[in-house]
Amino acid sequence: MAPQRTIKAPFELGGPCLWSGGSSRVRIRPAEPDTGLLLRRIDKNSTFPVSIQNALLRSHRVVLRDGKDELAFVEHLLAALWGMGIDNAYVDVEGAELPFLDGSALPYVQGIKKVGVVTQGVSRLLLEVPASLVVIEGARFLYVSPAAELRLSYVFLHRGLRIRRFQNIEEVFASQIAPARSFATGDYPSFPYPFLIRHSGNLSFPYPPRFADEMLRHKVLDLIGDLALIGIRAPVKIRAFGTGHRETHKAIKILLKEVLDDSFGYRRHSN
Repeated sequence: MAPQRTIKAPFELGGPCLWSGGSSRVRIRPAEPDTGLLLRRIDKNSTFPVSIQNALLRSHRVVLRDGKDELAFVEHLLAALWGMGIDNAYVDVEGAELPFLDGSALPYVQGIKKVGVVTQGVSRLLLEVPASLVVIEGARFLYVSPAAELRLSYVFLHRGLRIRRFQNIEEVFASQIAPARSFATGDYPSFPYPFLIRHSGNLSFPYPPRFADEMLRHKVLDLIGDLALIGIRAPVKIRAFGTGHRETHKAIKILLKEVLDDSFGYRRHSN
């Protein structure tokens, strides 16, 4: 059986915010089995359950809502927790936006590794996906099909065609995906960057690169963060061509609508 996991002890990170200015702090704490990922703004006493229903997109970043309160730029944190196999955690944030850190999920991964991970003796709940679906938006597409485990293939077009395939996500995330830093169409907001910026056409991206295909890998990082919005693990094979948050969120909404219509279902994971 694949048990649920949480971190062994709390840890904190903080720093400047990319979009809103100022700074914020985030504290990640262990949580009980079946809690899921639960985010809270301690400056507002607002709680943000991680779900696609609570999420919106704004200027290429993911925002969670609780009534009138919002918590922005959550995708790198969610990717780190989900990619490292953390099913349950409390996340306390002081501020309206998570810190930018180095533009990747690596600082969160380093925090998780430092405190360690503990298994919880309760098996994971998985999303049962018996059928395939495809989301097409212009020249972009996202194809989702049933699989025994999460597998990702991503095609990125920039000065040539690049493709990368990932499986055993929880084993490779820390080294192959988490360090990939953010990039943008056009200029970043004014910000004291922790890395140099190079421009190519209408793209701005980090330099020197950590990977030859760093932009592609960051797309995969964002995709994993979006998958966390399902709330439980989804053993699927995903083939993506140039997609981003919008296409992934649309696919998640379609999948979960089918769950509510009783076409799909949930199951505990066992071998």
